[in-house]
Parts: sequence; structure tokens; C-alpha cells
Amino acid sequence: MKCSRKTIFATMLIFALLFSNTMTICASENTPIASYDLEAGGTQTFHLEDSDGNEIIVTVEELTGNSRVSNGSYKVTYEYLNIWEAGFTVTVSGNKITRAYSPFHLASSGSISNTSLTLNSSSKATYKFLYKWGILSSTTGVVATISGTELKVSKL
Repeated sequence: MKCSRKTIFATMLIFALLFSNTMTICASENTPIASYDLEAGGTQTFHLEDSDGNEIIVTVEELTGNSRVSNGSYKVTYEYLNIWEAGFTVTVSGNKITRAYSPFHLASSGSISNTSLTLNSSSKATYKFLYKWGILSSTTGVVATISGTELKVSKL
């Protein structure tokens, strides 16, 4: 059977339209923010939901700590349940992010590529990547910012 370009294009368009609702997980404008209390420390887990009803689990785990509040290293994990999970570790000193390292990701469906971890400033670190599902793709990622005694985690 010979397929014309129009037939192939129409099929791809229909496929994209049918599954575009699933892909709103990467395009949502109102992304919730998890606020980790650096004074409390330890492991804190946040169960959130984006504006499209997708379940999100954010976990911030204190890896090391000093007697001074907020100094130490923290593993940040952002998970879109059954879609993708990604994160990295940040070092905080004097209420500033001094280092971002050890990025990780796992795609439960689709794939992740073109990863980049950046320490944007003393108050922000970003792990950016390309998430692909079928023929659709979106640039997304995880952002950690520090504000006072809070380490805030959200989706890029």
C-alpha cells in the first residue's frame, strides 16, 4: 500500500490531537511550588497537583547539615507521577546556593534528552531538559530557588 504525504501528515495530526491533552503536563502555566523549610530540615515531601489535575510529588532531603540554619546539601526530586522524575543536589551556605550537582532523571513514559544543570545565580539552580512523548516534545525541567529560610522547588 502506498501512502501519500497528505495521508501521513493527516494521520500524524490526528494522533497529535488525540494525545495533546496528555501532553499538557509539560505546558501548564500554573505550576505549583513546594516550599522546603530549611530551619526544620530533614526530609520533607509535598503532594501537589497542577492546574490540569496531574499529580506531583516533590521531595527535598537534607543530606548534610551544620549547626547554622540552612547550611548543608539538599537533594531535590520533582516527580510527575507515572510520567517523569528529575532532580539534582544543591549546596546551601549563608542562605545562598553555592553549588548544583548530581543531576538525575527517569522517564516512565517517553524520553528525556538534552539535559543541562545550571547554577543561574546565588539564589537559583535549574535542571533543564527536553521531554519527548511520541511525536510531541517540550522543554521543561526543575528549578530550585532560595528565599530566606525556604528552598522553593518548581517545574521550569
